[in-house]
Amino acid sequence: MTSGDFPAMQKTLGTQELLGVGYGPASTALTYGGGGGGLWNRLWIGGKGFGHSVAMASSDHGSATLSGGGGGFEIGYAAVATQEWLIIPFFGVGLMGYTLNVKNATNAPLALSSRESVPVGGQREYSVGFATAEVGIRASRLLLLGGGNGGFMVGAELGYTSSLQRSAWEETSTKASQPESADLRAAYFRLVIGGGGFQFRGGHSRDAGNVK
Repeated sequence: MTSGDFPAMQKTLGTQELLGVGYGPASTALTYGGGGGGLWNRLWIGGKGFGHSVAMASSDHGSATLSGGGGGFEIGYAAVATQEWLIIPFFGVGLMGYTLNVKNATNAPLALSSRESVPVGGQREYSVGFATAEVGIRASRLLLLGGGNGGFMVGAELGYTSSLQRSAWEETSTKASQPESADLRAAYFRLVIGGGGFQFRGGHSRDAGNVK
């Protein structure tokens, strides 16, 4: 679960002539994805990909849906590295993109700008992308099987992610830029469930894969 600010052209769509004053940025999103990495001594290097599903408001005039996805790389240090626990503070960079779909339920076009409108009974799709950075901490419980060279792991992540710049929304088919821009600022909590192979060298090193 991710909690933060997910702006989606609220200055335009939130006017009374369009989706109404109740329309605004969502405060939460469901996050899902997967990733993996490796631990050498206490240095963690990994990567992940994920998607967002964001609940948006609707009105008698129409509706808007917002979804997104991204991924990136991370580097961290295993503050705790035993055969039972891995606790890793980490820093990561990556890319993130949103898609906003606007549907018109009225009997007149919804004018988003002087040159852009959503036709009667139709829809328009807009997209935006930007670079991101995040900082977090991950705690994982290792559940070894057999001879201890593989098994499962369960745990959780707590962190904060932010876009590195604002980017303008574009109409997906024409690539025409819109007056508004978007960014991302959000805290997140993720459950981690996965498995892989664990190779112990001097009691510290492991290679593991996981899904979130």
